[in-house]
Amino acid sequence: TRLNAGSWTIAIIPLARYLNYSIPADVITLRPNSSFIKSAFRVLTKTIMLLLLVVLIYLLTALGFFGAAQLNTVTVPKKEQSIPIYLFADDFHADLMIPIDPMQPKWDYLLATKDFPVPRAQIKLLSFGWGSNEFYLKMREWSQLSLGLGLKALAFDATVMHVTAYRNDAVKTDHPMVSRRYINREGYQRLLDFIRRSHKLGKHQHATHIPNMGYRANDTFFVANGRYHPLRTCNQWTGEALRQAGINAPLWAPFPHALKWALREQGQP
Repeated sequence: TRLNAGSWTIAIIPLARYLNYSIPADVITLRPNSSFIKSAFRVLTKTIMLLLLVVLIYLLTALGFFGAAQLNTVTVPKKEQSIPIYLFADDFHADLMIPIDPMQPKWDYLLATKDFPVPRAQIKLLSFGWGSNEFYLKMREWSQLSLGLGLKALAFDATVMHVTAYRNDAVKTDHPMVSRRYINREGYQRLLDFIRRSHKLGKHQHATHIPNMGYRANDTFFVANGRYHPLRTCNQWTGEALRQAGINAPLWAPFPHALKWALREQGQP
């Protein structure tokens, strides 16, 4: 009438009653093994401490304490740095803004489409933000962020490119969210190539548009290459873009703070 499963005593009560067997009181009560509980508690405690340590290391790195190492060490002479680019960053996300000549063929993949919300000839600046499909398309405001949405986005989610067009190139560089750097023509071309490679190109080698998903009248979304996960976030993509342009940026920057600090340390020309 009794089975020993691990550290627990299990009474087969229905069978015993069927056989008219008198069940002792100590059999009905499930009695845990104290040594098993202590061992399980130690394992649980160590697991929680390990998870907290991982989270702490991630946050410290994300804030730039361990992510300050930079790839580019070659300084380009200032006289060759003639093209401004801008980092627009809040507490969670950083976009990269660049001036463009919209009629150049190099922009055909993005602008030679009827899907773009602003007439091509009127564009002076483009802003790019790479990120999670879940975050961008299903969360319009930070108040809509949920645990389920966040976990789904971090689990190697598909990615999109958020593109915003500006008719005016007079960026307010004194704004606390704006950082400006100047780059040379070679760095600018590498940056444009990096942005193009980040788009998933479809028919006629044009960017794959996602209709009816813009936030305002001057922005839209395109399907991007790559997957979103804790080691490659939207801000990590922006850091990679900065390095392509020849700007020193942290090797790993999942949050925008490290990017802003890196630009601040280099000064604002």
